[in-house]
Amino acid sequence: MTEETKIEQQDAPRKEVICYGVGGLGNQLCMNFFYIVSPILIIALHINPLLVGLIIALKTLWDGVTDPVMAYISDNAKSKRGRRRPFILGGGLSMSVIFMLIWLFLPTGDIQIEPNEKPEPVIEQVAAEQPVETEKPAAEKPAPKQAGRKSVWTKTAEGFGAFGESTEAERTVILYMIFATLLLATAQTVFSVPYYALGIELSPSYHGRTQVVAWRAAFQQIAGLINPWILPFCMLPFFANAIRGITAFSMIAAGIMALTTVLLFRFSKERTHAAPPKRTDANHIGIFKSIGLTLRNVHFLKILVLYLIFQFSIGIFMQLGIFLNIYYVFDGDKLGGAAMTGKIGTLGWALGFAAIPLITWMCKKVGKHNALRAAIVLMIIGSALKWYAINPDHPEYQYILPFFFSLGISSVYTVLSTLMADVTDVDELATGTRREGMFGAVMAFMMKGMGSLQFIAAGAVLVATGFNAEAGTAQADGVFLWMRILYSIVPAVMLSTALLVLHNYPLTAARMQEIKAELAKRKTEGTAS
Repeated sequence: MTEETKIEQQDAPRKEVICYGVGGLGNQLCMNFFYIVSPILIIALHINPLLVGLIIALKTLWDGVTDPVMAYISDNAKSKRGRRRPFILGGGLSMSVIFMLIWLFLPTGDIQIEPNEKPEPVIEQVAAEQPVETEKPAAEKPAPKQAGRKSVWTKTAEGFGAFGESTEAERTVILYMIFATLLLATAQTVFSVPYYALGIELSPSYHGRTQVVAWRAAFQQIAGLINPWILPFCMLPFFANAIRGITAFSMIAAGIMALTTVLLFRFSKERTHAAPPKRTDANHIGIFKSIGLTLRNVHFLKILVLYLIFQFSIGIFMQLGIFLNIYYVFDGDKLGGAAMTGKIGTLGWALGFAAIPLITWMCKKVGKHNALRAAIVLMIIGSALKWYAINPDHPEYQYILPFFFSLGISSVYTVLSTLMADVTDVDELATGTRREGMFGAVMAFMMKGMGSLQFIAAGAVLVATGFNAEAGTAQADGVFLWMRILYSIVPAVMLSTALLVLHNYPLTAARMQEIKAELAKRKTEGTAS
């Protein structure tokens, strides 16, 4: 066995794994941009939710195209710095610059941006200046109620027609955001595809991979601590409006992203020297054949289905919580509602962070698939409890949710990443090649292709409930009821199907040890010959 082969079979030291995990912080900060776009544009600029969903949907479709291409380039790249690290450095630095410039040059034109102020003082001032009898502009509330009598399909169709009815300034913002998000998505693809592939290569052992994912998840959790407070930060009275707030945040985040990229590049090493026999026409796997082999892998498809279940059950309905807190629980107080979301998110972050060593221990003791089952059950319970927790009389009920939902979701994504790493070993046993980048990219392609529908569906769901940001708290009858059902009961039912997919999962610890032993034997025999 050569020295190079010995190194490949050894797990990376903890210091190197930690330096790798640092990169997850910058990448997650970039992802925060796509989470915050929707509420900022809807609340501050009153852009139609369906059009906002279209912006992110087009970005996601573009990701689906560029991810496999970037994976193929990275998997087959040859440079003195390796297959992954040069792209990580270039993509990460570009990502940070674009992230900052997007909000700095947002062309709002003559759009009236909603200011960061509470509605209550204005109401009190009007009430003080006018007699009680003349304060009957409450009679204007029937307008939203009439809109509420329209069918779901009518409301959705009107949402799709909003672009033609919007002003020139609003269309300019929409087109600008489409272009800007595509640019940012491209830079993130150049960074993230080789970054995740590098993580699979760092530690080849069954439990070593769990450690790599755990450290990456730990740093992503730090970004997760920041995420729920972005909107409250943007709503601070210190800023004239939310657009000013998000611009300030983007400058800070860009600096962090650049720093973490440099640290990742400087201290992480590429340990897998993918060197199957010399490339010939007989053994070369082209990009389309590589994609086809990936899609025929049964274990890969199971994990893909699990990812899609979580993506749809969370992504389509999660944003409803922001609007319910602001307009239903806190009666139109944007800062109060956003702050509650931030508090719940912070508690969820702390619990998710604490769960990382717990889920790592569970994976070792009961197996990854059983640990995943337990995490899914926690998510189902937490989702169902949202029905009772979204309560204007008792906002504090929401503090119970992270003990179930946040613990579950943090554990789910930690375990799924380690299961994905196991699939690459099964594939190498079948094909004789290491294709970490392609597996990650095809997964991203499928998820983002479906995810583009998710973002449109999220906007459509909000429009279909009859929600109107301009109406504030004066929503039509039944709007808040439907929003609560879609925020709690529907996701709980969708999450339950994930337990069916996990039935009789075959890649246990014992089976993976057998596969690793066979791969090591092949490499030893190949070196000897």
